[in-house]
Amino acid sequence: MDEANVIRTRSGADLFVRDWGSGPPVLLLAGWGMTSDLWAAVMLRLNAAGLRAVSFDRRGHGRSRDPGVLDYDLLADDLHDVMAALGLTGCTVVAHSGAGGEVVRCISRHGEARIARIILVGATLPAPTRAEDNPEGADPALFEAVAGQIADDLPGWIDSNARPFVAPETSTRTIDWLAAMVMGCSRRSLVDYYREVARTDFREELKRVTVPVTVIQGTLDVSAPEALCGRRTASLMPQAEYLSYEGVAHGPMITHVERLAGDIAARATTAAASGAGARGSGPAGTPTFAVAHLRDVAMGPGIAAYIESIDATLRPFGGRFRVHGGEPEVLEGDWSGDLVVIEFPDRRSARAWYASPAYRAILPLRRENAAGEVILVDAVPPGHRSVDVLAR
Repeated sequence: MDEANVIRTRSGADLFVRDWGSGPPVLLLAGWGMTSDLWAAVMLRLNAAGLRAVSFDRRGHGRSRDPGVLDYDLLADDLHDVMAALGLTGCTVVAHSGAGGEVVRCISRHGEARIARIILVGATLPAPTRAEDNPEGADPALFEAVAGQIADDLPGWIDSNARPFVAPETSTRTIDWLAAMVMGCSRRSLVDYYREVARTDFREELKRVTVPVTVIQGTLDVSAPEALCGRRTASLMPQAEYLSYEGVAHGPMITHVERLAGDIAARATTAAASGAGARGSGPAGTPTFAVAHLRDVAMGPGIAAYIESIDATLRPFGGRFRVHGGEPEVLEGDWSGDLVVIEFPDRRSARAWYASPAYRAILPLRRENAAGEVILVDAVPPGHRSVDVLAR
């Protein structure tokens, strides 16, 4: 394996990465048993549309290392580590099938700072398995039976399920190529990932996603049926756009390449333009600071509740405290009050945090118990010199 195409994650998984072209980034995640090869035809079309196309083989799949352990938390961390290693910001993440859970969990664990838009293609969200509070789900015994067949008779399972993935006119050679992807994966990873997809409930996490979302759903998808998956997923996110692909099964990146690539390119281009306008005066990737000068702070239950709650509101947007009160050393002039500085990856993230429902819910607790001003200001870019301000 070419070391230039490998990223080692924090947990020690070596992941094979394809990174083609230049322009606004689109990161494409393949579903269960599939590798980055699945997206090749779409990636070429995205390059032709002026977009950078990135995909990688998840752990235990394709050319990536098989650490022998896999769950959604690890996959979410892997995704975050790939984006960080490649410097991806303002990224459109396209997630197929079970990979939908990877990007949602990544947002839950690492925030939305690097992600401008999500496109879910045949995603197996939000909660596949039936439970007392999820009567729409399928029988858990059915999922366990499939997991057993994958473990003991993977070729037989492929023979029964490959054709419904595509279309009647799809060639045998194409189906053989898809089957080889599955057969080339770690059996341990296939079983663990299948069970993880089946049992994980993302309903609450989906409600916390604030970036624009497009749900692409084939009406003939038997792996992620429309009533069980697409429609329910979209209903949990008021900001979601729903695209119904009539007569399309689970693999539109094989059967409807032009349409899917066109829909992805249009939305990735829009996301890039929106992100550029929202970042403010700083270059892409320049941190933004939320700076508050607070006075007359009334310490009591209200401000205590605000302090106890604010960390959770920052996490989805990559915010972190840089200065939080502290005893100042006054060198010139008069000073009173407290200084708070919170760093965000960019201005879009800072604005999204301040406007988020979670923060707006606790904001009155601060306003009722302290006076002061709050501003956003961009950090200076690398190499900044004092005389640069004279050129503004």
